[in-house]
Amino acid sequence: MQKKPQQSITAFFAPANVRSSRVQPEPKRKLSETPPNEPKKAKSSSEESVGEDSPPWLREPRDKDKRAPEHPQFDCRTLYIPPEAFRSMTPAKEQFWRMKQEHMDHVLFFKMGKFYELFYMDAEVGHRELGLVWMGTKEPHVGFPEAAFSKYAEKLVHLGYKVCRVEQTETPEQLKERNRSTSGKKAKVVSREIVSVLTKGTLMDPELIGNDHFSYLCCVDEEHDTVGLCLVDCSTSFVLVKQFQDSSTRATLKGILASLNICEFVFLKDRLSPASLAALKSRDSNAILNAVNHESELWTSSAFLDVIKQKNHFGNPDMAEFIQELIALEFFIGISALGASVWYLNKVMRDQEVFGVASFAHRGTFSSGGSQPMVLDGQTLRNLEVFAYFFSL
Repeated sequence: MQKKPQQSITAFFAPANVRSSRVQPEPKRKLSETPPNEPKKAKSSSEESVGEDSPPWLREPRDKDKRAPEHPQFDCRTLYIPPEAFRSMTPAKEQFWRMKQEHMDHVLFFKMGKFYELFYMDAEVGHRELGLVWMGTKEPHVGFPEAAFSKYAEKLVHLGYKVCRVEQTETPEQLKERNRSTSGKKAKVVSREIVSVLTKGTLMDPELIGNDHFSYLCCVDEEHDTVGLCLVDCSTSFVLVKQFQDSSTRATLKGILASLNICEFVFLKDRLSPASLAALKSRDSNAILNAVNHESELWTSSAFLDVIKQKNHFGNPDMAEFIQELIALEFFIGISALGASVWYLNKVMRDQEVFGVASFAHRGTFSSGGSQPMVLDGQTLRNLEVFAYFFSL
């Protein structure tokens, strides 16, 4: 009987629109069972083609709520790992998988000593896209010195990958001290945490943005023919909220998106109309599409207003004043889109950094830019009222 080929885990956990940097010759260590004459699709952070020696929770993956990939609410960002599976792992491997199971659509740069190391499906990304050499013989594994973080993170992010930076949050000496002061079970490995998340639309570090790259984030919501947009330039902390009536073909939305350099979208999976989804997808084949599954994850406008009060508007009086303006204009779908941007930037650990100093507007928009744009900070844009163009909605 002919052996049934294994299903690539990429098909289940790949975020939209990741492009490969180059076509490489067949690697010496082949993890994929793709036939040699079959062209490979551009992959994402969940790269490993699962073989028969992989654990069952990788061979037949389910999300954290145990939903199969064919389920309409399958969450491609998560992976269910049964509790007993962790018992057979080394302490460092357990750390990796406890983080990875919540970030299946990210590449984890996992700090070990003076190196960042990539494992399993992330290692295949590092090998193919970054040219990193295989390390060891037992499991997929590559790495690079800590000084090269910006170089490799920039390359993956601009290819459309999301990168989690995992750092050691204590030294071996601090681990020993922690164990001495603990009466229970002793830890066998230093603590590690995700300290930053890098995505194409949320970059702020000039080293990662580069001279020729824009990093605009666009959050979209709609109700019938009312469309709300929140555009965020994280590098300048400038936020633009729009709300407008549109036709069933979303002609206005298409026109707006056609003139902007948007590289990442956030929207509720089942809330946008087919016409709006088509507008997002047609704008740029390399834009990241973050389709959020559950309405409980993104706030409604009223829920967002409660949350933002609790956060004291990130200590930014301009944000409090701006939200009152939106309420007076009855821009409640626009407020919902603003809430989506706050939610997403919280997920990537950028919310306070952006909104704490942000400038806001509901008229005007960003420049579509050229290869050598002039970069002005958000406060300068607000004070000078400098925009490339205006549209009245």
